[in-house]
Amino acid sequence: MNRELPRTIIGAWMPTAVFSPKTGVTTDSLRQAFMMNDIDARVFFHPLSSLPMFSPQPSNRIAWGIPYRAINLPSYHDLTISEQDQVTSVILKLMADGPQ
Repeated sequence: MNRELPRTIIGAWMPTAVFSPKTGVTTDSLRQAFMMNDIDARVFFHPLSSLPMFSPQPSNRIAWGIPYRAINLPSYHDLTISEQDQVTSVILKLMADGPQ
């Protein structure tokens, strides 16, 4: 998580988890695991160059690879510790189970 500096309060809007390709964790597997556990999460943004009005730049492998192994985690002002623990446990289980 982003560090909260003295005399500041972070917004904590859409914290993103990005998984190493080595983990085998994908956006699709995350979305499915979250859906099965009634957790709402949003997909990560695709690079602007993937939009029709821009020239595709798939040679930018990092930008084009992140959306397939990242997810924006739930975040809202009433998110309880118990709900955070549920999100964490789903992610840890998915990582422990390895690639599907």
